[in-house]
Amino acid sequence: MTKRSVTKKPKLTQWFDGSVKPVRDGVYERKYPDEVRSVYCKFVDGKWWRGGWDIEEASRIRTISDYQNDPWRGLAQNPKVKP
Repeated sequence: MTKRSVTKKPKLTQWFDGSVKPVRDGVYERKYPDEVRSVYCKFVDGKWWRGGWDIEEASRIRTISDYQNDPWRGLAQNPKVKP
């Protein structure tokens, strides 16, 4: 019998209105009004930066987003940090 790998999806917060800003810098999931699916965007120093389809792409982008007030959500708990 072969065991299947099961990837657990992380627990996420509810969607926050864009007028509420995250308290920590990092990459978050956001809903743009013209997109069917959500994208990942970086939040640094009180500003949203342009996004990407995955977390790695979003973390590399160096351009401030034109969309500063769109809904967002993040992880509901801190991920375990490996030494």
